[in-house]
Amino acid sequence: FDLRYSVVSATVYFSGANFPSVKIGNIAGSNLSSIDNFIKQCGPGSVITFDNIKVSGPDGQRTIDAVSIALY
Repeated sequence: FDLRYSVVSATVYFSGANFPSVKIGNIAGSNLSSIDNFIKQCGPGSVITFDNIKVSGPDGQRTIDAVSIALY
């Protein structure tokens, strides 16, 4: 199968190292400029969680499972 999906939107949570409290950002499409300051603040021990991820593909729009990334 060669299914391609595009990100429509997502809520992004930043926590762990360099984040004394959880910071929340939102993205639209593949444009990350709205969370650029949080990305620059990340370092080893930071955790980034993408939640409420809406994607669009050949079968329409859907919400997919959350994804977390821990930086080392």
